[in-house]
Amino acid sequence: DLDTGREANWPTTLPPLEKIGVDSPELLAWARQEGFDMMGVSHTTEGENEPLYCLKPLDMHVWKIREAEHRGLSDAMRGDRAYPLSQPVELMIPRRQIPRPFDADYSGDTFLFVTREGTAGVLRMTAQVTEAKDITGYASSADDKFSSVGFYRGAKISLAAMTEPSSEQ
Repeated sequence: DLDTGREANWPTTLPPLEKIGVDSPELLAWARQEGFDMMGVSHTTEGENEPLYCLKPLDMHVWKIREAEHRGLSDAMRGDRAYPLSQPVELMIPRRQIPRPFDADYSGDTFLFVTREGTAGVLRMTAQVTEAKDITGYASSADDKFSSVGFYRGAKISLAAMTEPSSEQ
């Protein structure tokens, strides 16, 4: 739930995902009732053999944006430019490999979103975690967002809420 940060495991009241599918009316009804905005899924893109860890939006609007558009969001929030809404997506699919970032705050596969409750923000997918490992006790750095090593297999994400730019009073 992007509005509250709440997470949940698969509901015991529903059959396994493999039986009902990600577009199941029962799953969508449960997600709406619980207020969830997205779920993690795996997806194999055309021409590839290995799945990617992706995010499936549930009743929310999502647009893929480029790094330059991400940098310009504060201008859009002030009304100085249009919001980058030219690439709506139904599935947040990251690249398999994210190049080493020039600027870790803007690199990755970036998505602008608005939840059904109206929360707006930016979600960046920065790495596919393919090696699950206990990394407790290791020093972390900004580059860790782009590492394929993590506690669990999946996608590493970074979230930022969009808030009104501060105005001087």
